[in-house]
Amino acid sequence: MADREEVLNELKLGEIYEDVFDDKKTSKYETHCSALASHDKQYVGAKALCNKYVRALEKISELNKNQAYYDRCKYVPYWLYGEIGKIYNNHKVNIEKIPFVNDLINVEKKVNGLITKNKCNVLYNKLLNLEELIKRKHSYIYFKKYDTFKNTTKSSSKCKKYFIYLDYINSFYNKFKSDNCTGLLTLFSSDPDFFSCNNAHNPNTILSKIQECKPVGFKSRVSSVVATSPPVRAAVSEKSPKVTVGAGGGQKGDKGASLSQTARDTRPANQGSDRPTVLVAGGPPAVRTNPVEASRVESRAISPNQNLGLTVDKSGEETVFPPSTFHLAAPE
Repeated sequence: MADREEVLNELKLGEIYEDVFDDKKTSKYETHCSALASHDKQYVGAKALCNKYVRALEKISELNKNQAYYDRCKYVPYWLYGEIGKIYNNHKVNIEKIPFVNDLINVEKKVNGLITKNKCNVLYNKLLNLEELIKRKHSYIYFKKYDTFKNTTKSSSKCKKYFIYLDYINSFYNKFKSDNCTGLLTLFSSDPDFFSCNNAHNPNTILSKIQECKPVGFKSRVSSVVATSPPVRAAVSEKSPKVTVGAGGGQKGDKGASLSQTARDTRPANQGSDRPTVLVAGGPPAVRTNPVEASRVESRAISPNQNLGLTVDKSGEETVFPPSTFHLAAPE
């Protein structure tokens, strides 16, 4: 933990929303943090963290409900997990098992009960251990500052530090992608705020370009770092308002056009018409769900080398997706 936090601080990547999280002023709600005083002897810094926490909640409440407000409020739990991790060394336990956390949550509830407007209610995931939650914090920072990482060059004086940090992100990137970007339900929900399902953000791509920055004797957290292949995409024309996907394909009257192809095959459904270019991947029998506008369906991972029928239904009556992993995206 210390190593990556040190790298994060040295690269100044952890400096996010300092107007809220690094405010030195005393909060008018600070007296509520006396509940943490009993923990301070064993867990040094618990009360100070509470003071910073209630000040952050107070500062956020002073903002107008614009993007700045939402960004800072969403980052609160990730910031908090990181701060808790600096105080409590056993990161394998669920957050609710950490002695001072319940008192910290109770203070947050009391303070939010006193804040009259623009309160930031923090949702805690009690089912995950602290290590997993800290990974989410670092993932959030990585995607928020992706352009900084992307522009890392071999000539940079801090290239080795970037390599170490990116290797850490890369160690859990694929698991996070599998957990958050595959399956039927992910098609109808947005990406979590700590992760992007866009394959263009894969840290492996950056690592493969700065291999010369790897410190001597450095042991990677993953078995190998290789350049990633471009994501397989299904380009859907804006002129086709609805899309129907079903195992095995099949015609649907004269209102649609169907294809059954391998995952790596892409071609126009009907050259010269307003039907889209599609790319399909396979899965189990289809299930019915409500219509989804093709232009709003987000990018998702694809299971290669399988077959699936994709029907473009211009009537817009229904949309059918298989409960499998496939990739459907609006055009660039």
